[in-house]
Amino acid sequence: MKRFVIGWVCFLISISSFAKVLSCSSKTEWMKCGEEKLNLKRSNFSYYFKIVKISSLDLETARNQRVNQLAISIGTRNELSGKAITEIETVHGDNTNSKEQFKLVFSNNIGTDVFFAKYIDDYWEYISYPDGSKGYEYYALFAVSASPNAPIYDEFSTTRSYGLKPLAMSIVPGWGQMYKGSTGKGIAIIAAEVATIGGIIFTENERATNYSKMISQPQYAKQYKARVDNYETARNCCIGAAIAVYVYNLIDAIVAPGARRVVVEPRNLQFSPMASAELTGITMTYNF
Repeated sequence: MKRFVIGWVCFLISISSFAKVLSCSSKTEWMKCGEEKLNLKRSNFSYYFKIVKISSLDLETARNQRVNQLAISIGTRNELSGKAITEIETVHGDNTNSKEQFKLVFSNNIGTDVFFAKYIDDYWEYISYPDGSKGYEYYALFAVSASPNAPIYDEFSTTRSYGLKPLAMSIVPGWGQMYKGSTGKGIAIIAAEVATIGGIIFTENERATNYSKMISQPQYAKQYKARVDNYETARNCCIGAAIAVYVYNLIDAIVAPGARRVVVEPRNLQFSPMASAELTGITMTYNF
């Protein structure tokens, strides 16, 4: 019986450690859901979300290359012919959004096309390559104009808060954590809850079996009584552990930060730069 209890405790501790390791390495939500799901959050089609990826031995080098990589992506998407020369102009964000904005001018033997982009967020991983070297996998998220015109950007912000929805989902243990991007932690909570409930069922069955034998075999009543008491204690410990895991599951769903996510909100009054062959200036748009 002591071995059973010790083994169960060690199992729960190992699950907790496993959850902590995995939750610390969780990706951003936009990395997990990808561009397609991000684009569903837009209020209009004048822009789209684009994730660019850069592999580099140095993180700062990767950051410096992100706009050039974005320019290559825009050129490929829009089938810009000829040898494109890209000029990058940094436009500082306004009072409501301090993210950097870029104007990318593609000039070739056919004409000039101007695209706009806004940096939103980035994410990186330090990895080992097959040849034994180590470096960074760097990802940057941009909002990019869908055509050579000034886009109507929504409001973008990043947060690790998910409101009260994870708490409601945590009625089923672990679901709230998985919703917040902590998949490893969610799986560990589910496993711990299943393990403790399994322990309750096993110990209660053993307690009931030994109790029946204690009644039917009075000559061994003392021996079976000791087993009944031991299994009853183990059952109560499992019940306490199950309750503790469930309470932890609810509290964690409320207070623990989730994977960083991008919040997209329609912007009522929008000022945007405008550039074309005939006119350069600022446009004002109001969304009803």
